[in-house]
Amino acid sequence: MVKYLIVRCPKCGNVSAVMIGRKTKQCPYCGTRFEVYRAQILARARDGKEARELIIKFKQSSSL
Repeated sequence: MVKYLIVRCPKCGNVSAVMIGRKTKQCPYCGTRFEVYRAQILARARDGKEARELIIKFKQSSSL
């Protein structure tokens, strides 16, 4: 069962995880609070470990 969404901040573009069911998220990088349903959803994860691995993957691919 999916528990996390991997989303991109609409202001700074950084990637972070949010638990499914949350309506808003505050970006840990720029502090912007945004509505989760309006954010770009990049992936879904079953647990925190998978979410962390996906975030690392997206950060590495964006820095190339």
